[in-house]
Amino acid sequence: MKNNNLNTSVTSTTTTNQDGYKAQTSHVASSRLPTLDDFEPQPPIQVEMDNNCCIDYPESQQQQNNNLMKNTNNNQSFNKEIQHQQHHSTTLDTLSKVLTPRVKNIHKYEDGDGDDLESQNDHADCLQIRTGVRISEIITSIGWLIYAQTNPSTSISYIEQVPLNYPAVTICNWNAEYYCDYCNLTLKTCTMVNDTDGTIYECPFKLSETVIEQNGQVFQCYVFNNDTSKPLAVKTTGYGGSISMYFTLPPVKSDRDSRFGLQASFHEIGSIPLVFAETNFAIPYVDNFFTLTKIETNRLKSTEEYPLHSIHWDSRISNVQLTFKEDSIVVVSFAYSTLNIHQVSEIAGKTMLQLLGDLAGMLGVLLGIDILKALRGLLEIPQVIQQKSFRPIYELFN
Repeated sequence: MKNNNLNTSVTSTTTTNQDGYKAQTSHVASSRLPTLDDFEPQPPIQVEMDNNCCIDYPESQQQQNNNLMKNTNNNQSFNKEIQHQQHHSTTLDTLSKVLTPRVKNIHKYEDGDGDDLESQNDHADCLQIRTGVRISEIITSIGWLIYAQTNPSTSISYIEQVPLNYPAVTICNWNAEYYCDYCNLTLKTCTMVNDTDGTIYECPFKLSETVIEQNGQVFQCYVFNNDTSKPLAVKTTGYGGSISMYFTLPPVKSDRDSRFGLQASFHEIGSIPLVFAETNFAIPYVDNFFTLTKIETNRLKSTEEYPLHSIHWDSRISNVQLTFKEDSIVVVSFAYSTLNIHQVSEIAGKTMLQLLGDLAGMLGVLLGIDILKALRGLLEIPQVIQQKSFRPIYELFN
């Protein structure tokens, strides 16, 4: 047979005639009607009978061998076809065993015995079958809540305060080494501006000298307004409320790693600044004018760098050319740019109560659930426990 794709089944029948001869008949059933292409010509059949009746088709020995080989090949092809049919039958039996329970479950949900008609195609999610809610949706909601807690939003408010206290100011030489003859500094003069007529006068207070040792460095510094009992305040912003300090520095050796200048730290009154980590610097020949903004920050969680509550002064520098130029003179001036305190507070993006409120709003809009339906749903809880099914609540809200 040429076409091996025919789906066939073979049955054999043995019969005995009156003379005692047995004949075996084979019936081949096919899933479709055969065509002429499905068959190939067969050799002549030799039939032997008794001496009185004999029909013999003479053939050579070579023809007999060829016919024998063809019959053998046909038998092998036929055996392969039978094996293929048996494998196909086994596969169908396996699929039937897998699909039969699922089909029964689908019929159960269609007949009203299930709990959630919308989850017929997802039988692996038992929670969705019972409640109509996917486990992935619950995990996503929890993830949103955790993200809102760890990534809070920020609110900024401006609080006007007049007069506003100056920060404590620490001015240090940039060079800080042990046994260094060019790392000190000397305060030459300190001036203030009258906010009424703009006249300049000497500062009515004194700056104290101090030594700050940090990270293996020894800084020679002057400190202003670091006494918590007598803080100095100002009522004017800009030049009218500015303070200028003139310092004299010793000459520095010409070296690749040497610098000439000062560094200024603005910090809370009564505290010691991180001078080694300072980024505000002053150079000679110009008036290094720092404009300040007081910022208070309230955080939800403290870190190693920032506590829950911190105060710092944001500074912006601008330079004004001096009319006299001395190599050893460095001028540092500072004033407020605004008398408003910038208060920055971290706020949780979503609390548990807000999340529940949002869910209640969505349920009301999308499903029409109100307080009365919610109360009726609570009354159905005993029946739900008794039946071990959320079907009563599902029928209530749908």
